[in-house]
Amino acid sequence: MARKYYYAVADGRSTGVYDNWGACESQVKGYSGAKFQKFSSKSEAAAFANSGSGSSSYSGGSSYSGGNSYSGGSSYSGGGSYSGGGSYSGSRSSSGRSSSSRGSYTSSKSSNNVYTDGACRGNGQSRSAASGYGVYYGENDSRNVSKPLSEVDNSGRYTNQRAELHAVKHALDNEARSLRDGSSKGPINIHSDSSYSIGSMTNWRDNWKSNGWQSSTGEPIKNRDLIEPMSRQLDSINQSYGEKGWGKAQFTKVQGHSDNYGNNRADQLANQGADRMDR
Repeated sequence: MARKYYYAVADGRSTGVYDNWGACESQVKGYSGAKFQKFSSKSEAAAFANSGSGSSSYSGGSSYSGGNSYSGGSSYSGGGSYSGGGSYSGSRSSSGRSSSSRGSYTSSKSSNNVYTDGACRGNGQSRSAASGYGVYYGENDSRNVSKPLSEVDNSGRYTNQRAELHAVKHALDNEARSLRDGSSKGPINIHSDSSYSIGSMTNWRDNWKSNGWQSSTGEPIKNRDLIEPMSRQLDSINQSYGEKGWGKAQFTKVQGHSDNYGNNRADQLANQGADRMDR
């Protein structure tokens, strides 16, 4: 007879204990900051679910079996991370294995996952290009946004790169405000399908800055009007994180137009923004 498992959701659309992975998945997929765990004991699962998103630790009898991993599909496997529409913020035992009886579950500061995307139809055709961006935090999250570029960009240069950058800029500006008012949910992890946007905020910006915002060939950096203030904002965010012991903001490259739920939702929001473009 197959062993029975229980799937507990401490933070998701609906918390509780579920007797199959599919039911649990529907509560955590696409939910930013989701916390969930597989148990072999129903009482253990219930205790974890009742610990809530604000609890820092859980201790019980026989502990969970195998950690968590969700990769955007329909299967559930061992590991320690959730990479899809949310973030798993738990930690395994120091040995890397599932905890033994009398083990414990200890939460860490979860990443604040956000998905950004830009859309531009007729890329580079100045104001004739319908363009927009989308920022997605999770289902029914008040921070989700769909915006036409005509509301935020008066450069007259409507391109896919600028749309992607504006989406990342919006996420950074949101996080800066959250840090100021104390509502930040943890170090931001920006998921984007734009290698250009991620590179501009990670590998390239320091070299550009030290080179007077010129390329290695002496050409002016395109979109400097966006990238330079975004770079300053990111530095300020990372300084605040450092003071809190949170590390640094992260950027994750995702595959566009695939089965990544968060990216697909950001893409939908970006296209809705482009639909409302004032041209």
